Amino acid sequence: MKHKKIVRGMAMALIVIALFALTPFTAAALAERHTPSAAYKSSTYYKNLKALPETGNGAFDTLSVALSQYGYHEGGKLADLGGGNRTSTGNYTEYNYALGKVGGTYGYAWCASFVSFCLRQAGEEESAGGLFASCTLWVERLREMGKYRTRASGYVAQMGDLIFFRSAGVSRASDHVGLVRYVRGGRVYTVEGNSSGQVSFRSYALGDTYIVGYGCPSYQGAARATDRLAAEDRATGYYVVSYDFLNLRKEPHTGAKKLGALARGEVVQLLEVVDGWGRLQLGESVAYASLEYLDFVAPTRYRTTYISNGETLLERDFYSTDTPVTSSLLPEREGHRFLYWEGDDGTRYLHSDTLPLRDLTLQAVFEPLPPPEPPLPEPEEESPPLPPLEETFDTLPPSIDQEQTQLPSSTAAAAQHAGVVSAILSLLLTGLYFGLRRREE
Repeated sequence: MKHKKIVRGMAMALIVIALFALTPFTAAALAERHTPSAAYKSSTYYKNLKALPETGNGAFDTLSVALSQYGYHEGGKLADLGGGNRTSTGNYTEYNYALGKVGGTYGYAWCASFVSFCLRQAGEEESAGGLFASCTLWVERLREMGKYRTRASGYVAQMGDLIFFRSAGVSRASDHVGLVRYVRGGRVYTVEGNSSGQVSFRSYALGDTYIVGYGCPSYQGAARATDRLAAEDRATGYYVVSYDFLNLRKEPHTGAKKLGALARGEVVQLLEVVDGWGRLQLGESVAYASLEYLDFVAPTRYRTTYISNGETLLERDFYSTDTPVTSSLLPEREGHRFLYWEGDDGTRYLHSDTLPLRDLTLQAVFEPLPPPEPPLPEPEEESPPLPPLEETFDTLPPSIDQEQTQLPSSTAAAAQHAGVVSAILSLLLTGLYFGLRRREE
């Protein structure tokens, strides 16, 4: 019995190990891949960057980085690398600082260094051929890799593509670059650095001649189940303020009491999205913000923890853009049958049931197996039946030659009885005849 328990325990451990191996686990946030300047490290944009979860999909994460930097403004000196000086100019940005000096200065056109920064923070710089400060050199590299598509080719841009532009009168391949957010209604929506001196959102008709082509990086990781356009104003998660300011209300309507305000470029986590409003935590209070002035940046990451017999069997991460379901894991307990998983609020979940979008702990619930029935008594051995009795008679001369064809056993027995009876009658008649003759004499 002890041996069976050990084998069962080892099998259960192997199942759990296999499930862990198949479950995607990611870091709590995007890894920091450059040493930030002092000004940037104390800025809103660094705080935004550090809040982002890493989904494991390169295109998605690259866009999350770019969107978290919305509103960042260039400056004229190193002290402006925090991005908050909206009146200064001079091309000094954290993105140039991360890439390095060009011509002995950090003050150079920074659209390409911004895209490079976003790729690098998502760990995807090699997917696009490297890091560049020059749009023209980047186009050439992508062409060499077979990763460049012209606008005239009819290619439809995808999330995370590099979008290259060329101004009128410019002879080189490109003089501006951004990142594609999504395509909708015949227009391509972008996020771009060095657009009016800051990180901005833009959109263009797909046939706009300002667009010359697209770079198509070989991003790593599986595609997200929900794209950005589907998540916009529907999914909970991180949103950036895309207006000069945003009022926070006590209730989800414009007439409600004002609790505070957010500035352009601040990223907030929405816990619920309903009817054009997002709910968030403001200190000890709940506040609401209009989604009209917010843009989706990244999903919230949640975790489901499966516990059985007081031990954690599995921890599985998922995102607010996913549709999470219960694991197929079947826990075991000696002498019990597994019934269901029970949430911390008492809700029961079976295999493949949809889970709520929040951190959740599930406890395995069992029921005792019925006791085994006692074995039935073995039946007593019966004596073998006696062979049938055979009747014996005096041997009489056979009336039929035994060489002839044998009759069936039942027919032969009947014939034997008939012969015996016939012989007896013949003897009686013969005795009676001779007795009568003696009397007559």
